[in-house]
Amino acid sequence: MTKTPTPNIPETQHPFTQACLEQAKHPWRARKEVPSTSPPFSFFSVTWLESLFRAAPWTPYVLLGPFVAVGIWRTFSSFPKLQGGLYIALGWLIWTLTEYLMHRFGFHFARKSPTLEVMGLIIHGHHHLYPKDTKRLVATPFMHGSLALLFFGIYRLIAGTAWVPLWAGTMLGYLFYEWTHWYAHHGKPRSSLGKRLIRHHLRHHYQDDRAYFGISSPLWDYIFRTHRPPLAETSTTLIHPTQTDLCEGEPTRDPSKSPDTHQDNP
Repeated sequence: MTKTPTPNIPETQHPFTQACLEQAKHPWRARKEVPSTSPPFSFFSVTWLESLFRAAPWTPYVLLGPFVAVGIWRTFSSFPKLQGGLYIALGWLIWTLTEYLMHRFGFHFARKSPTLEVMGLIIHGHHHLYPKDTKRLVATPFMHGSLALLFFGIYRLIAGTAWVPLWAGTMLGYLFYEWTHWYAHHGKPRSSLGKRLIRHHLRHHYQDDRAYFGISSPLWDYIFRTHRPPLAETSTTLIHPTQTDLCEGEPTRDPSKSPDTHQDNP
């Protein structure tokens, strides 16, 4: 797909760095890996604004973990164990659907103008270009704080006294998502289940970015038919250094019969 050139807007009219504008023009193919502690480019020329879009990997667990723990404690103090457990499980399931929909439609939207290209890069494209960038791998406090408040408001309005276990389950699912995502790019899974879960996400990055949208669970990819047989593992389809080990023994499809996996989503 032909990319619309990003206009050379004078620096005083926008806060973006020239590197950001240049990166936005390119397809979301993974670049040569960079040191994991150093983002390869800045989004904004304003230091304080740039800092809002970076986060240490521990921030979701430290900032949300205590509230989730209190929510789980309150759940089993107020509800029978089975009922409380089911509410928490339902909240977790709601998160997996939210995660899928956000990733598929909120992150991979059609980028048909220079403005949308820059927005797409900042929201998600940077992660496809540099998947191991540790400073932008987890959501920022503003982002996960907004999610927590959004679900708090929704559940308080519609769930009555069940809002506590539903919220705790949803946020617990979110924390598991963050851990799974981090581990997919920086971990080495040993168990069969761990390998299956992580290679599902790696295929989204390195084989077909119009499929495999679930990260903490592949459930909704199966339901909405965005799970596809993997490409034949060749030197041109494998970029991740551990992916060969992860994908061994699985049925594959011929990459020559597949569409270009790096075009924009329709």
